[in-house]
Amino acid sequence: AHGIGIGTTDAGDSAAGGFLTFVNHSSASIGSVKTSGASAVVYNTSSDRDRKQDERPFTAASRIIDELEIWDFEWKSEPGKRGVGVFAQDAYKVFPDAITPSKIKGDWQADYSKYVPVLIADAQESHRRLDALQALQKDVEWLRVQLAAMGIITP
Repeated sequence: AHGIGIGTTDAGDSAAGGFLTFVNHSSASIGSVKTSGASAVVYNTSSDRDRKQDERPFTAASRIIDELEIWDFEWKSEPGKRGVGVFAQDAYKVFPDAITPSKIKGDWQADYSKYVPVLIADAQESHRRLDALQALQKDVEWLRVQLAAMGIITP
């Protein structure tokens, strides 16, 4: 059975006080809520390399980011209160890992933390593209100087 431990301590990290520990059917910790010092709370989910297999580079980040629609909206339950986010039904078609669908109208949910690795991968890809463009710009500048030195173009 899945479980939750309340007011727990983590034997693997005695410096962090535990509030909640979530365990799977094997009693392995899969997440926790802990303190980080005296004034912060940390929300953790399992990400240990030892629990993963069949690793592959993630190559869909740009597509996911480009296809997600982000909306500015007003909450029906709080007139005048605005929010920014996805519509879960639409986002599910793009990146279902971040969405919990529901058969109950009005109860679809988005876990925005699932988008963080996608955003990191997209930022890394953007940095690679920028580096390539900057290198190309240097090559074009070098070529311009060479062509000007040969009198083919004016400096």
